[in-house]
Amino acid sequence: MMWSKLKAILRKVKSRTADSLLTALPKAFQDVSVSDITGWFRESGYSLS
Repeated sequence: MMWSKLKAILRKVKSRTADSLLTALPKAFQDVSVSDITGWFRESGYSLS
């Protein structure tokens, strides 16, 4: 879900240039929670211990 959430945020911003994408990325990453990240690792088969 982490990557789909990140992509959805970036699509919503509709960045059409590299500069606008670079501006949007930090905000998009701030919106991805620790829970999203750990869930992605678990679903990918990685151990979190």
